[in-house]
Amino acid sequence: MLNNKGSVTKSRVEKLTPEQEKYNSFLSMILSDRLFETGTALNKTLVKEFGVTDSYARVILKRATDSNAIESSWPYTFGKKQYVYLSKGQYLNAERVMDICRTARPPIFRILKYMSERGGIISYYEAMKIAATPLEESSTKVNSLGDIVKLLKKLDIISELNYKGADFLYLKDHYPVETDLDINADLAQSYSNMVLDCSLLPDILLWLKKANIVSQDGFVFRNKNTPWIGIKHNNLPWDAIGYTKTTGINDVVAANAKTKEQQTLVVVDTVLYEDYDHIHLDGFFSRVRININAVKGRNRKVLPIIIYRRCSAHVLNQIAKLGFLAFDIGSIFGSKIYHVLRSLSDIEGSLHKEGTVEGSITDILSTIRNSGQEEALKGLKGALFELLMYPLVKSIYGNAAIERNVSYKETVDQKINNYEFDYIVTSENPNEIIVIECKGYNSKSFIDAGDSTKKNTLRWFFRRGLPYLQRKLKDKISEGASIKGIFFTSANFTQDGHALLAKLNAGSFKSLNLNTGYDRSALMQLLKDYGFKSEIATIERFYTTDVDLDEGNEAF
Repeated sequence: MLNNKGSVTKSRVEKLTPEQEKYNSFLSMILSDRLFETGTALNKTLVKEFGVTDSYARVILKRATDSNAIESSWPYTFGKKQYVYLSKGQYLNAERVMDICRTARPPIFRILKYMSERGGIISYYEAMKIAATPLEESSTKVNSLGDIVKLLKKLDIISELNYKGADFLYLKDHYPVETDLDINADLAQSYSNMVLDCSLLPDILLWLKKANIVSQDGFVFRNKNTPWIGIKHNNLPWDAIGYTKTTGINDVVAANAKTKEQQTLVVVDTVLYEDYDHIHLDGFFSRVRININAVKGRNRKVLPIIIYRRCSAHVLNQIAKLGFLAFDIGSIFGSKIYHVLRSLSDIEGSLHKEGTVEGSITDILSTIRNSGQEEALKGLKGALFELLMYPLVKSIYGNAAIERNVSYKETVDQKINNYEFDYIVTSENPNEIIVIECKGYNSKSFIDAGDSTKKNTLRWFFRRGLPYLQRKLKDKISEGASIKGIFFTSANFTQDGHALLAKLNAGSFKSLNLNTGYDRSALMQLLKDYGFKSEIATIERFYTTDVDLDEGNEAF
């Protein structure tokens, strides 16, 4: 039986017969050469060498482990409920488990292979994707990621950490000593990689719609604010899902395909921070296959789409053989998008190190404009405006705790409501929780007062978002904190919007230092007051066009 270091403890040792000693010596010799082997392979070896029956070979193995001649992985099995046997004194490390699981338990192999080739760390979400594990326990034979993690933790191979709300797994032999600084730096990089994978999803999906590859409605996608949470469909994680009526010649023409059952499910896999390789493809294919076979008696119609930054010719050939669609991100947005992705990665790193970001943001916006992709990448422009406001927020609330891209979910009457906040600032003096909304639209756009049911309006933020936080943070409020709201935009407010903000400035949502709303002119003055000349120049250059931008990346 394996202890917590992967070696074996025994509860009893029986007196051996000369015959069993012969078998023990043979098994020790075999395993000293191979180091480890599956029970099935050793059974066949014993049958061939000594002419014993298969059932007696299993008895020989049990006696050998009971007598401490060899060691067993009991109670852990690897594929078809078989144990692994090791030479005495050996234990199961990550490399050996990978070798065992390559064919016996491919999901475990893919997770360990991925980790070993990428610094020893993987996010829980990425592990679910490549292992093709269900999000929740089910009646299927597919192991959950929780089961896999439990096994690898008991073998003392991995451990878990949380960073910014996201769970990560790491190989213990990559961090043999407590090196918090190294681990935190690697976790920050892994987190940034997840954000990068999500950063272009809204604009990618808009392109897919314009190309008539997906339908105009019903598309949902993984959010950069919560990159560790994918889209759940049939109890599996996806980067994005939707439906399409574009299926070529069909018994049901697109105009009549009005129900989801008549349409084809679209599932999207996106990898932008690294090469799309066999590990990603195997995980995606496994999830697609599980989804296709999820309904008894018939196969579901599925259109898999892969969006990649780089991909080898060999993997692309495999994708083509599977019949999946695959798009190089450069073929969608032009070759300059690679520079944009590198710069986005640099921005996340600068924010982690409390560095400056304005130069990188301006560089990205300039690249987008020069490539003629401003309309196609309008979602990204909105996200960059949020980042452009960070130095201002940091300057005003330098001694406060600042959280970016905070997301919550609330279930009301079995309906899930999502709330996303660009910045939440927790100040002790005064005792305020300041919630900041940022909308990067052009100079000819207007933001209306609206109502609490319509996103991207003032009332959605002040009458729906902030009241939710009052409920969510009721314990802090009971201790004296108060919720405040600020709305920054590079656009303008309508007359109704200004009237609403005037009332709000006289109410409880106004913070001590700032008003509740800053449109383009007021925001420019605020930036000027705090000495942010470069940010003013960036807004004047890139958020002043004749094109009426849509509502950022909320359109899906």
